[in-house]
Amino acid sequence: MQKHKIKSIIMFVIAGILITIGTLILPEVTNLGSKILHLLIGVGILIYVFGYLFRKEVLKHSGHILVLSIIELFILLFVAVTCILQEWISINIVKEACKIIGIAFWIRGFIEILRLQIHPITKYNLYKNGFNVLLITAGTWFFIKPPFTNYDLIYELAIIMFVAAIILITTGIILISKGPKNSNW
Repeated sequence: MQKHKIKSIIMFVIAGILITIGTLILPEVTNLGSKILHLLIGVGILIYVFGYLFRKEVLKHSGHILVLSIIELFILLFVAVTCILQEWISINIVKEACKIIGIAFWIRGFIEILRLQIHPITKYNLYKNGFNVLLITAGTWFFIKPPFTNYDLIYELAIIMFVAAIILITTGIILISKGPKNSNW
């Protein structure tokens, strides 16, 4: 029973934080939405850079592939830092979230195509090249003519936070209602 209460309380606190942030980013409430959106995109790129790119690519490869991975790492690191420091650094490319996503897609697809040309993998080359061309195409499209604006993304992010909060609250209530019946939890 005690574990259920602790888990439920943690879920309720996280849901409260999500509801608070979701309300604060709405343009009708404050003007923090764009700043929080850029911060989240920057943190997401940093997680990708250090969680995947650094651990899986830079530490495990050598030669040409290592050089390509380091180039991608530094470019995405620059983009992520400028997103996070948007308050103090003003770069026109990084103003729109869709362009940031486009840059990340384009770089990933381009580096992967170069990597497959240097060290070809015979089994899935056609599928990997097709996916990489799709990444380059999507990245170019997002950068040149963004299909969505920051305003759209702010509302979508707020909706995602509200839905996640509702799911956490519901799950917390279900955990509390289980009670002492299931003492093995």
